[in-house]
Amino acid sequence: MKWAIIILVMMSLVGSMMWVLPSKRERFQAQLRQLAMRKGFNVQLAQVKPPRASGEIEQESFNSPVYRLPRTNISRKEREGFIQWQVYKQVALAAEGLPEGWCWGKVNVSSQSLSLSNCRY
Repeated sequence: MKWAIIILVMMSLVGSMMWVLPSKRERFQAQLRQLAMRKGFNVQLAQVKPPRASGEIEQESFNSPVYRLPRTNISRKEREGFIQWQVYKQVALAAEGLPEGWCWGKVNVSSQSLSLSNCRY
């Protein structure tokens, strides 16, 4: 009986330690975020409100990691003239100029304004 209790307690302790350790996917995500930070991106956890998907009644909101690339080598005047845009991987009505399965976020962007946007390749 003593051995059964000892084994049960040990299994409980090992199970608790395994539950706390990150999974393979979580370790990969952490490495990806660290690489993005080394490349100069700001990585934050933010509340995201994507556009309503096709057939969706209410817009959902969730917390998600956000990757932003700061533009520090430009003047304030240039920065104020930027057109802000967001792209989401989901099917929605605002998909002009994007591949199938992608849509624009809360900022309306037309194909004409894309040519004037701050994208530099």
